Amino acid sequence: MRNIAPLSLFVAFIIVGCDFQRGQFITEGGRSQALAPIVGCIDIISGHASKRSNTTDIDEQNLLYVVTLCPDVQRHDTGNIAEASTSDYGQFVTTLNHTWDTSSGEIAVAVQWDRQTDTISIGKQEFIRENGNLFIVRCKPSGERVCQQLASLGPHDGFQEVLQSIRKQSPNDQLITSLTLLK
Repeated sequence: MRNIAPLSLFVAFIIVGCDFQRGQFITEGGRSQALAPIVGCIDIISGHASKRSNTTDIDEQNLLYVVTLCPDVQRHDTGNIAEASTSDYGQFVTTLNHTWDTSSGEIAVAVQWDRQTDTISIGKQEFIRENGNLFIVRCKPSGERVCQQLASLGPHDGFQEVLQSIRKQSPNDQLITSLTLLK
């Protein structure tokens, strides 16, 4: 009987342990805010450095900021756009998915953060998050996703600070300067 208990604990650890997040960072959640006057949103992913990383800062903080813009999409006559959003905080990869059902068809955006290599993949582009944790994703009518990496925001910035930062970093972009948080 003594040999069964350690074996049972080992098997339970293997089964449960498979779901634990691994990599340089642990993501604990995210929040999203819709934008106006266009279809789009701001996502903020929070978490902390893992104990395996080379940093001693393991306090919860905002680690990734993504602004998704669909400027050429017309809102329905009612002003509503059906949106479906999902997040997956997998073992090594955090994935954000947004899908908008619009009058001109479905628009889908997927952002993947490989927390092991600390790289962000959006469409066909890949970025090193260390070079900036703020991203702008523009959805083109052709289905192409054009991404831009901007300078990092602080660990506790919110939606309003995201807007201020992208305006400051893109002062001549009329679309960016027109954005507001949807109330």
